[in-house]
Amino acid sequence: MDRFQILRGEAPPPEPPKPVIKYSGNSYRATEKESHRVGLLCVDSSGSLFSGVKCHFKEKYFKCKSVTMQAECCEKLGRPKWRVGSVLVKYNSDKKSKILDPYHYEIMPWFFGQLTFGMLKIMNDEFPLTKHDLVISCKNDAFQKVDIQPCEESLWQKFDELKTEILEAFPPVKEAMLKGLVVDLSDSEMKNLLNG
Repeated sequence: MDRFQILRGEAPPPEPPKPVIKYSGNSYRATEKESHRVGLLCVDSSGSLFSGVKCHFKEKYFKCKSVTMQAECCEKLGRPKWRVGSVLVKYNSDKKSKILDPYHYEIMPWFFGQLTFGMLKIMNDEFPLTKHDLVISCKNDAFQKVDIQPCEESLWQKFDELKTEILEAFPPVKEAMLKGLVVDLSDSEMKNLLNG
């Protein structure tokens, strides 16, 4: 506003809505019959979008103990599978992934298995995941079977203010993702779990 507008008593122009960035402590879960627009985050020095661990599942995901020879976890539960984690920004959108006003975003961990990781890896060849958002549609809530389509651009990187806020909010969510990926049980805890 210039001084003449102030003297005339004109109202200042409305400010653009400020994006809300938060972490609720929840991890991302796709929802059946809905599509969500998300962006994968890679904003730390590691340069990687993903963290993965070979693990088993019995009541919870726990790290496989096999290193040079087969451990008891593999003897009882079979070969381990990869569990992968990433951090994403979920945009406030309707059920068809159309972005809504006011602008709200949530940063959260996302955990998934080998099948989803394979889809993302193939997609990355043509649509680099560092430069394109994704639309995630869910086929099955319980098993988190998803369809993933790339978007033309990455919204969180398009706006400087939003990008700065996400860069500041990222580290604790990445730490929560790494902690939530799998449990590293002691030998005795693993035995109790397998024999319980």
